[in-house]
Amino acid sequence: MFEPLLLEADILHFTWADYQNMSAKLSRINKLNVEDELATLPTVYSYYHGLMIRAKTLQDELSGHLEACESALRKNARDTGPKLTAAAAEDLVNCDKDIQDLKRLLIARKEIYLLLKSVCDAISYKKDMLIQLSSNQRQETKLYSS
Repeated sequence: MFEPLLLEADILHFTWADYQNMSAKLSRINKLNVEDELATLPTVYSYYHGLMIRAKTLQDELSGHLEACESALRKNARDTGPKLTAAAAEDLVNCDKDIQDLKRLLIARKEIYLLLKSVCDAISYKKDMLIQLSSNQRQETKLYSS
């Protein structure tokens, strides 16, 4: 039975330590039970791929919010003060504490997405290894039964 190592509700709190633990557990192969591992792999991959997609959505939503905040800050500066050059408007945006906080948060969300993408890649690699092990076991069985 598949038991997820990360729940959607915890996705924004996914850490490097969580990733290390998860990748170690998910990449383990039981050579004595290759067929069962192959049978459960689609469920595992589907679940973590779904989490990766959710992480990407959260990243994209924050990216859109950041862009809107930057635009609002520039518009407010244009509407209330003297005319700004493009460079001055960009400096204004880059110096804003709220914008800096949003950029740090966006970096953290990108990291979560990329870590989950790496988990999916590892599961895919595990699938390839399991298929090869299964093929090898069939060949051995065929060889010894002849």
